[in-house]
Amino acid sequence: MSIEDWSTGSESAFALSNYWLETCLSEHKDCHSFQASSDRKLPSRVINVGSTDEHPFLHQTEPSQTGVYLTLSHRWSNHVMTTTIATLDDRQASIPLDSMPPNFCDAVLVTRKLKIRYLWIDSLCIIQDSPDDWDAESAKMCHIYRGSLFTIFAA
Repeated sequence: MSIEDWSTGSESAFALSNYWLETCLSEHKDCHSFQASSDRKLPSRVINVGSTDEHPFLHQTEPSQTGVYLTLSHRWSNHVMTTTIATLDDRQASIPLDSMPPNFCDAVLVTRKLKIRYLWIDSLCIIQDSPDDWDAESAKMCHIYRGSLFTIFAA
């Protein structure tokens, strides 16, 4: 087997990651209880990562909608991609991968490879220039991170 076969982005690496995740959820007591409660309430907005032939898009959830999702923890900068009042409709229609910064794009790809449908990224899932939305959604952030299957950390 070549070194390339085991790079972090290879099919082999994701197959192993999927195996570890499935084993964790089925055999570890605390993780199994997480899987058993996979009817966790989704955040108000999540990114539906879709399949490899679809663009991700921002999905407005129903108040009682449940599911499994990942979260992304990332470093903010002046150039971070955000959702604003002006971009909300566009984000709900489509967020092309080539428009995303590399760390967001990588998080979408990881989410897809792990066969998970939803991803929560604060800068995209909270309307950044809406004080009402920011107040309501930022107050839920600890619950959002705690409710995710796991958090991807991006540098």
